[in-house]
Amino acid sequence: VEQVKLDLDTLKQTAIKNQPSYLQSQLNLETNKIGLVLAKDEKRWDLSLNLDVNDGTNQTNDARAGLIMSRTIGDVSLQQRVDEARITLQKSENTFKDINENLDIELQDRIRNVNLSFSQLELARQATELSKRQLDIEQQKQKLGGRTRVIDIVNFQNDLVQAQNAELFATIQYLNALTTLDQFLGTTLQTWNIEIDTGDGE
Repeated sequence: VEQVKLDLDTLKQTAIKNQPSYLQSQLNLETNKIGLVLAKDEKRWDLSLNLDVNDGTNQTNDARAGLIMSRTIGDVSLQQRVDEARITLQKSENTFKDINENLDIELQDRIRNVNLSFSQLELARQATELSKRQLDIEQQKQKLGGRTRVIDIVNFQNDLVQAQNAELFATIQYLNALTTLDQFLGTTLQTWNIEIDTGDGE
């Protein structure tokens, strides 16, 4: 397992493009902006063009055109809809701001967790190498007629097995940290090269 280099700015851009909660919050914000525009539009004067053409007699036609301006007077519900839309927009702006800030914090935490997991893996690898060397030294001593007991060789073998198990566990922890980062970024499918058939035939 090799260390995956993680760049905060690059991952932030990836999260902005793929992270479901961020995208949903962004969509809600845009929708509520449109909602406020529509609510304000309902309060405006309505300007209509009226065109009337009548077939007359003696080969004459009568055509009339007019502009009609209309507006509902005294309907407080129109202003209420504008106020409600404005409040909804403010809420979605606050939610989007919170999600954006939390995105930075969570992303930094997950990157830190991945890097820490790899550091633990490196330590576990070093411990395995030390155990191998100790076992090799004792085995060489035994071959050269040194005072090495069989029980010592067995103990060093057990130490090596424990170190290898710890390295395996650290490897799994590191891969799990990368998987968790993928889930947060919304890139799990891309990482595993999985394509979803949308059924549209494309």
